[in-house]
Amino acid sequence: MLIPLAFSLALASAAGHAADAKASPTSKATAAQTQWAAWGGSVVLRWSQYLQDEGAVIGTPERSLPLDSPRLTDNGIGLRQAAVGDLFSMRRSGSIQFRTHQHQFDGFTGGSLQVEGGYLITLPNDAGTIDLTDFRLQPSPLNPMFLDVVSQDGKAWFYIDRLMYEIVGQGRVLAIYTADMRISWQLAERMSAPWMAHQSVADLEILTELLVADGPNGALIPAADPVPSHWHGDPVPGQPAGTIYQADLFMQSMSLVRKRQSGTTGPDGSGRMVFAPSSTLRNNRNNGTSQVTIPSQGALGTSTALWGADIPWRQKFTGNYAPHGNDQHPYLIWNLYRINANGRIEQIARSGVKHAWLTTNSSCEPGENHDSHILGRGCSDTYSDGNNDTNGDLSFRSEIVPARGLWGRCGSLFDPGCVGSNTNPQPANDGYVRRMVVHEPQISATKNPGATYLFDSWYIARDDINIYNSQASVVATPTWSGSAWNLGYSDFKLGSVTDRWVSESVPAGTQVANVELDTPEGRAKLAVRATDLGNGTWRYDYALHNLDFSRAVMQGSEPNLRVLSSTGFDRFSLPVPSDATITDLWFSDGDLDAGNDWIASSTGGQLSWTAPAGATLDWGTLYAFSITANRPPVASISELRVAESGSPAGYTLQTLAPIAGTIPDPVASLTPASISLSANAGSSASAALTLGNGGGPGSTLDYLVTTAPASCASPGAVAWLDATPASGSVSSGGSTQITVTADAALLAAGSYGARLCVDSSDPVNPAFEVPVSLTVNPVASYSVGGAASGTSGSGLSLRLNGGAALAVPTDGVFTFPTPLANGTPYAVTLNSAPGGQTCSIAHGSGTIAGANVTNVAVNCADIPPQSYSIGGRIRGMTAGTLVLQLNGNLTLSRSSNGLYAFAPGLPSGDAYAVTVHTQPTGQACTVSNPNGIVGAANVTNVDVDCAAVAEAIFSDGFESAPLR
Repeated sequence: MLIPLAFSLALASAAGHAADAKASPTSKATAAQTQWAAWGGSVVLRWSQYLQDEGAVIGTPERSLPLDSPRLTDNGIGLRQAAVGDLFSMRRSGSIQFRTHQHQFDGFTGGSLQVEGGYLITLPNDAGTIDLTDFRLQPSPLNPMFLDVVSQDGKAWFYIDRLMYEIVGQGRVLAIYTADMRISWQLAERMSAPWMAHQSVADLEILTELLVADGPNGALIPAADPVPSHWHGDPVPGQPAGTIYQADLFMQSMSLVRKRQSGTTGPDGSGRMVFAPSSTLRNNRNNGTSQVTIPSQGALGTSTALWGADIPWRQKFTGNYAPHGNDQHPYLIWNLYRINANGRIEQIARSGVKHAWLTTNSSCEPGENHDSHILGRGCSDTYSDGNNDTNGDLSFRSEIVPARGLWGRCGSLFDPGCVGSNTNPQPANDGYVRRMVVHEPQISATKNPGATYLFDSWYIARDDINIYNSQASVVATPTWSGSAWNLGYSDFKLGSVTDRWVSESVPAGTQVANVELDTPEGRAKLAVRATDLGNGTWRYDYALHNLDFSRAVMQGSEPNLRVLSSTGFDRFSLPVPSDATITDLWFSDGDLDAGNDWIASSTGGQLSWTAPAGATLDWGTLYAFSITANRPPVASISELRVAESGSPAGYTLQTLAPIAGTIPDPVASLTPASISLSANAGSSASAALTLGNGGGPGSTLDYLVTTAPASCASPGAVAWLDATPASGSVSSGGSTQITVTADAALLAAGSYGARLCVDSSDPVNPAFEVPVSLTVNPVASYSVGGAASGTSGSGLSLRLNGGAALAVPTDGVFTFPTPLANGTPYAVTLNSAPGGQTCSIAHGSGTIAGANVTNVAVNCADIPPQSYSIGGRIRGMTAGTLVLQLNGNLTLSRSSNGLYAFAPGLPSGDAYAVTVHTQPTGQACTVSNPNGIVGAANVTNVDVDCAAVAEAIFSDGFESAPLR
């Protein structure tokens, strides 16, 4: 029986340690009792290749157990278990505490889990070794949702996030099915590799036993789900007839990680890599009023559905559930795109399908409490990169009918015999199949100079009313570290990649169009960039993006639906004039196999690309096409043929294509006829000119803007006047903004005049002369200064707004020599501090407000001497706790062998003395090298050796207490 963590749990508050829990009186929990604890269990750790690719060596696991050893989730129906990795047990001593709030996991609060066994890791870049044997999992002080991985030296070299969890086993087990282990800043700095901070290097399964009021064998008693589920299409109670709940799933954020590589040698190599995302989603927040679900994303960040529906999130093959009578769940795909230096876009890598199986329901709207297989209103969930690389969750896109959210599980990879169960839970796996595989030549800067990259990720959810806010993209930046490839990521945006391609970094003189095909069978987009090459020719770059269009052939019905095929389009056609010269035909399906490229042909005024057998443009895929023509663009109709027979046989989409017949002349218009500007001395002012083209379809207006001191008959440079862009083209019916800027930075107060000269290709109105007047106003200025204190000798210097350094030789008043105008921002920064001191600045920034600034305060103080840790290695401990003491006051407890250290320790020059404060049970420990003087490095040779205590036998025949 599964008991999701989102359920209300009837349980007395668990104490911090096992002994305390056993001593607690048995009682029923109330809603306010939200503190729990857990101990023991097991951990499965699966390393990715990331650290090894960067030069680290991970030693053979110590004291690992066979993967078929007993685990707390054995015999659980539908419960997941890690099938790959190193299995370790955890001690039933101490415990980790966590809290719940409104029936949801709300973070760890204290304690730790002690793992038995681990690894010795040799770091790259001569950074030494990490003893990760008997490591501890303890709450991070930085984030209660994170766990630190603490090594023998007491340092958190790694941390764990993206936990996916349930309470299972009749309420006795906290099952963290998967979580990401990441490199901490501390470890990245130690390896002199700051770019590696926060990179995922492993994923974990953590199964631990809940401690309850009557000991670890007590049971949690679930209360009923307090909120009934509202499925897509259900009527909203108390609202007018026809008001329904609607499903609208959002992508919230994503990151990108390399999972493995093989044969890679760098920009000139031919190896391959696998990348996977960590993708976070959120359900629509609306409950009758419109609310922003994803901030800073414009209209796409807010759902048009005023009543957000719950979304089913059932693990495959676990049963048949509402609302569809099956194991309905979302699917996730991801892709990589290259935008070449000439502006063409190619989809160069694509994943298989990831099957979702659980939701943690974090950050839900108040009262939206569901189990972990229903995504409630406003709830978030993350599928980590390790989870998205799990073999048993990855399948083929061809099994999905995306526009309807259907999965043909009958005959699928996991149920090839159509028996209705997962008979192939771990399909054949080489680490690359069904993953997004990228080849070195595809992202090499030497092979693709000037290229940029986009990465997208998309959750496909049944009944989702807006597919464009459940997909998002980031700018991806490939880098080669000398031993491994990485993809940096930035600039997250909701929406399709084609929307981004036609709206970002579009060169001047380029016309764009982006048209959606929206049918009951799904959606596609056709985007085009038509670029004026300046030599009488235009290049037409098309991106045909099949989002979720599929004409599927199916048998049977849910839950055992069979999808025989799920294909998209097999022909793309454009109208081309018979008298046009068409050259440079180009096609890209993004792979490296020229044998499956679409074949171009031209007949009857139409240019077509047709797919060979087995190369259809299916859902989630973008194909690119390009031609060069000696004709400008005009609105035209393209055709798409559906690969599978049926009605209709194809669809038409508006796009841009070469114009036929005589090309009309452009007709130029320019407003306003004159410009008057006013600016304060030292500043600037700007205005806009609007240049339009009223010529017929296909006409292009080319223009050039210059300046003249007095008349366009005598053009010449005007130092204070500028126009941007100074040249370009305007398509038929379009207009462009020309920004006119007057720079008064070097001008004295007074009046100035000049001319802007706009030449165009309009044969009737080829030139415009625009008078520009500028009034420069005098501006009062004010000083910035303050006082310095605490300085010790010379060396203090400051900067104002990044300008020249001002030396402040002693304590006292200082003033910067450069005055600032009223309303000018100011910022005083430290350029240098006196030797051996650190300085801080108060009241150092603001805006000039009609008066001199005199309150900037610079306070300096001596830098305290550096401290160094005191420690060594503990050997021979078998049980109990050893307590060491430094200089008679600072104590340190250890319950296992390994490295220890008093940190931060003592300053250089101080004396140290390490003694045994408390011996472990049944042992006597002695300290080697216990005394000394701290030098300029950590002390690491104060070792502690422990041995069993012999018992003395006296002449009366009775044993004494152990000798101490």
